[in-house]
Order: sequence, then structure tokens, then C-alpha cells
Amino acid sequence: MLPFMLDSEAMTRNAQNQTNFYRGAMLALESKANGKTEAEGKVNVYAFDTEGSPELVAGIMAKPDMQNVDFIVAPGDSLSIEAIAAVADTTGATVLNLFAVKNDAHRRHSSVLQMNIPHEEMYESAIKGFVDKFKGYKALILNATDIPADKQAFVSELTTALVHAGIPFEKLDYSGKLSAQDLEALPVRDYVVVPTSASREALLKVLPALNDYSQANPTAELRLFGYPEWVVLRGEIKDNLHKLHALVYSRFSTDLDGSDVAAVNEAYANWYGTEPTPSFPDTMLLGFDAMSWILHASANGVEAPYRGLQNSFTIREVPDGGDVNTALYFITFDTDGRVTAETL
Repeated sequence: MLPFMLDSEAMTRNAQNQTNFYRGAMLALESKANGKTEAEGKVNVYAFDTEGSPELVAGIMAKPDMQNVDFIVAPGDSLSIEAIAAVADTTGATVLNLFAVKNDAHRRHSSVLQMNIPHEEMYESAIKGFVDKFKGYKALILNATDIPADKQAFVSELTTALVHAGIPFEKLDYSGKLSAQDLEALPVRDYVVVPTSASREALLKVLPALNDYSQANPTAELRLFGYPEWVVLRGEIKDNLHKLHALVYSRFSTDLDGSDVAAVNEAYANWYGTEPTPSFPDTMLLGFDAMSWILHASANGVEAPYRGLQNSFTIREVPDGGDVNTALYFITFDTDGRVTAETL
């Protein structure tokens, strides 16, 4: 149930993304169906254009057929999610919230599965992973005094965890570009550098000095730790992330150059005669992974872990509510130019 906006005169970017999602889901069904017979089961798919209207959604949910649906992919607006969940709570359907990251309907409705790890749990998981990964390092908190510290909340939680874990850290304030002079007083040892801003501007101002320091001190390791915003960066800035063996946390994998992803992209082009519209996260792969998970969950239960091409799903029950995905990736920019992803 998505806003495909089929009656609109012009296709919006959001409507195109919804179409890509649906097409990816159909590719997943086709790939799983290969070699299977009808006796092994079949899947009925109903596709509804919600047109961005919660009232239309409520009308769709009143249809008799909706009483027998097992899984519902919901649109991204909260009013529609509530309208769907109000019915699904009584029918036993599982409502997949894939598009409204900040929506908390899963805390109130037994039917809703929040497929994105919530913000608070994302921080908690990333910080736990940081502490496990960087024992023996000293954390260097880089704070640009002339750029908004948009990740200060994360850094504050991180430093509290570092104190409890006995991992040393130091805060370094700087203005303008980080310089060699800013770093020259640092004792030579292994460092993990954490900026208080995820902005591209802030990253560009620290990368040269960090690379120079790393090259001048080859006996020690200097690594950069950062944020989901970085996974879409390309060109020279991405090359520098590799040089610093950067590690970032993200809800989505960016290891998208593998043969499995290439095969899905090729199948998409063969089926639909065009390339999927670029987006991040890739909505076509999101559809592919979501449908693959639905088939996996149907056979094994919703709490059986599943790792897809771009998205992973590790589901746990919420007390007095529905379910939530707790999967998070650590994305590593390896020094050999590869990008690898591990789930936490």
C-alpha cells in the first residue's frame, strides 16, 4: 500500500522510488520462485495506490480481502500507518513500516514492525560496537568551533561509555582547517578520531592533516570513525576515507558492488527496460530485501535473523507493542579500496 500516484500528470521522485520498491519486490518473488512448483506454495500480492491519502487507506483496509492478508507494506505517513494498524491489530497481519523512520506506532500496536532501528537504539548499538572495536586505542574528539556540532549528542553518549569502559579520550578544539600544528603535541600511539560534525565541510577540513599525521607516524595506527552521512561520499573524499581505514555506522549496507547486487540490477534492466532510479538507500534493493524477508519470515518466523543485499533484519518484540528491527551495520573503508559491511 504505497503512494504510486498513478493518476498524477508528472511522476514525482517519491512516486518513482515507490515504483522502484515495488519492482524490486517483484524481482525477489521471481528469484525465489525459480524451480519451485505450485504445490510448494504460492504468494498472492495485492498492490494499492494510496495516492498519499489516509482516507483512501482507511477505505482500502475496510475491504473484505484485507481480513486475510498476512503482511502489509505501509506508506510513510503516520496517519496511514495508524489506519492500517487499527485494523491489522485485529486480523493478525504484520504491518511493515519501512519508510517512516521516526514513527513509533510499533510501541502502541501489536501489528506494527518498525523495520528501521530507532535512533536511540542505533546510538546504543554503535557505541557498544565502538567500545568493543577500539579497546587499546585513545579516542580523539575533533570539535570544529566554527561549524555546528550536529553529532554532539552522539559524542556525549560515546564519551560517557568510554569513561565506563576505561578507554582514554581527549577533546581537540580547532577552527578553520585542522593543521599539523594542531596534532603535533599528540604522543605517538593508536588513535581513533571522532569528529563532532558529520558534514562534508567538516570532513574536508580534517582529512589532509589526519592523513599527514598518519603518514608521519607509520608505527602507530590512526583510524577515523564516523557517521551514516559519509557512506554516500564519492571521489577523492572517499579515497581519503580508505586511507584512514574509516569505520562508520549505518542502517544500510553500502557494499553494493558485489555480484549479487549486480545480478539484481541486471534482472531489473531486463524486466523493465531501464535502470532503477538512483537513491540512497536504494529503494529497488529495499523492495527486494523486504520481500525476501517476508518469504523468509513466513517460513521461519519474524524473529529469525535475515541479511539481505542492502538491509538486514534482526527482529525483537516490544513490550506491550509490536516488533522492531535492531540490525545495524559497521561499514569499513578498507585500505585496499574495498568496502565491507558487518552487522552488529
